[in-house]
Amino acid sequence: MGYTPDHQDERLNELTYFDLAQAMERQYGVPAPTTAREFARHLPEVIDHWAAGRLDAVPETFDGFHRRVTGLIEELCGQHGRVLVVTSGGVIGMVLRHVLTLDNAGMAHVMLQTMNSSLHRLSYVHERLMLATFNATPHLDAPDRAHARTFI
Repeated sequence: MGYTPDHQDERLNELTYFDLAQAMERQYGVPAPTTAREFARHLPEVIDHWAAGRLDAVPETFDGFHRRVTGLIEELCGQHGRVLVVTSGGVIGMVLRHVLTLDNAGMAHVMLQTMNSSLHRLSYVHERLMLATFNATPHLDAPDRAHARTFI
């Protein structure tokens, strides 16, 4: 990207989807998905169970994930100037859940639509964080790069 990272923050670590999927299978007999279509059905169900506290023995609770991500975002909003954050789809989904006041199903749907290496821009204006750009891929817009637009 042309930038040298000056800080790594563990609060930007991805949610532990595979651990959540294993808990779903272990507790409810719901097998992990093997296709993109199955994943699109599975992810909202996993998020729903996780958010309701119905998954045991997972590395992090939904509330813990929510607190660490939104805590970082609120901290960044208190700084001056621009901030570049590089993270993953689950964190992006949680940030947008917070910014757009989405329910958990809405968060899961945002996660399913987030393309790999996509760009998102948030603006902190009038003491409110707002979505300015979602899922942009200008670096993949050329026809010879279309194959690189992926979701999973």
